[in-house]
Amino acid sequence: MKTIPRSVVSFYKTHPIKRFKVFGKQIEYIRAGKGRKTILIIPGGGQTAQSNFTLIEALEQKFRVIALTIYDIHSVDEFCLIINALLKLEKIYKVHLYGLSIGGLLAQSYLWRNYKRVESIIISHACTPESKTYKNKIIRPLKMLGMVLPLTSNRLIQYFAKSSAGKIQGWNKNMPIDETMSKPRNKELTNYFVKEFYEKYFTKILLKSWVSIHTDFYRNEKFTMSDLHGWSGKVLILRTDNDPLMQDEGYFAKLYPEAQVHTFYDTGHLTFYYQYTKMLKVINQFLFSHTPRREQLDK
Repeated sequence: MKTIPRSVVSFYKTHPIKRFKVFGKQIEYIRAGKGRKTILIIPGGGQTAQSNFTLIEALEQKFRVIALTIYDIHSVDEFCLIINALLKLEKIYKVHLYGLSIGGLLAQSYLWRNYKRVESIIISHACTPESKTYKNKIIRPLKMLGMVLPLTSNRLIQYFAKSSAGKIQGWNKNMPIDETMSKPRNKELTNYFVKEFYEKYFTKILLKSWVSIHTDFYRNEKFTMSDLHGWSGKVLILRTDNDPLMQDEGYFAKLYPEAQVHTFYDTGHLTFYYQYTKMLKVINQFLFSHTPRREQLDK
């Protein structure tokens, strides 16, 4: 990546990547905003802290925002301990959680372990360990990936990922990109951060993290309502009718019967790109409204 666009230089100037060491690992994150409350952004597997720039810039007006990059993390417990170390470093006790995809899985796991520290949680395009879609579309392929990973080069993995990532996530060439994401500056940032992701972060270390975290979540996480007894926080579930990777399949209704739910249509696993503006509106209404409108969860 030889030439860095001015938009990227400008973003990094106001949102520098910070690093801290914990458990012998270096964790990257962005800290922004000066609000009294903190929202923690846990990104999806194909994202980094910086690729969530639109969400960071939108939320930093009212919140202190912490966004991290998931890399070289190999269990759910390790992730949760890293988050606690990060919050201790930043002198933060209570947080609102936002997690997308694998981040939505980890956000739930963090809630179950640390519910006294969580004021609300936004679970976006995720599921519970019982989801059959999750088992078939993520767990089984990752099991195969774990077997061939030692024998495969980074270059071959990157080629396959670039050529298939859109299809796997339900890319729809007939669906227009969101108006906010389509702005020239935002398109430039998005394109740069996608390229940066593949060149800097998409390595066997990251893939091993995916395999380990997903396997641990699927095999070992057990969520029950009784474990959250006394927790008074709010839950927002963002889902889509045709997500090819994760569907709640009725399990969320059992765990979060009072959740606010919003369903997007025909956006696959990529609502962030197709309907970001609408998604942000739903998030803001949830975060700032005391009486959110509830949509019935699938039974």
